[in-house]
Amino acid sequence: MKNMKHLAAVLAVFALATSLQWVSAAAAAETAPAAPAAGAKEPIHAGRWVASSPAAERNIRNFILSQEEGVAGNREHLDQYMAPEFVAETRGDESLQRLLGNPMPGRMVVHRDESKKRVPNKDFAGVEGHKRTIDEIYGVGNEVVAKWHLQAVVKSEMFGLKGKGQTIDLIEVAFIRFDKEGRMTQGWFRVDSAELLRQLDYKVQAPQ
Repeated sequence: MKNMKHLAAVLAVFALATSLQWVSAAAAAETAPAAPAAGAKEPIHAGRWVASSPAAERNIRNFILSQEEGVAGNREHLDQYMAPEFVAETRGDESLQRLLGNPMPGRMVVHRDESKKRVPNKDFAGVEGHKRTIDEIYGVGNEVVAKWHLQAVVKSEMFGLKGKGQTIDLIEVAFIRFDKEGRMTQGWFRVDSAELLRQLDYKVQAPQ
């Protein structure tokens, strides 16, 4: 019985040490970010970065790569970070579009091969200085959770809202699932729509 307890204690310490090792490795990687995606002016830096395993760290890197290419407006490495079918459970601006009275499909299946043919970055065509900075990102098992700042100057239109050169700084969050190859299969995104309306000088009145 004592031997079993001792073995359990050793395994617990080993598991904790392994977890801390990957947290430390990911933290060290923050000081030496990978090269930016083609077309990007600078890599996306992550603040707090925690990964539970080598596979989780790979998923984090692939998510960051997807964000870099989103900013750059290209899909050069789409096969690396997106599965043949990606289920978008929610879009970042979904609540905003519903508020504006625009029909939303809800759960949407995105086919990778079809996505390659579409014009990238359509929602940000009317902005300049588009930049994203990840504040926190966590990889556990096959899931990644991230929170980042989205910054830009809205010259004409963003998410269907008219801008007049305002500088915006929004918070967006995402919860993503990955397959065994490190490709995104399912995701939930949410941007702070109320803050976007305020920063673009829209007046929202409470019902009387």
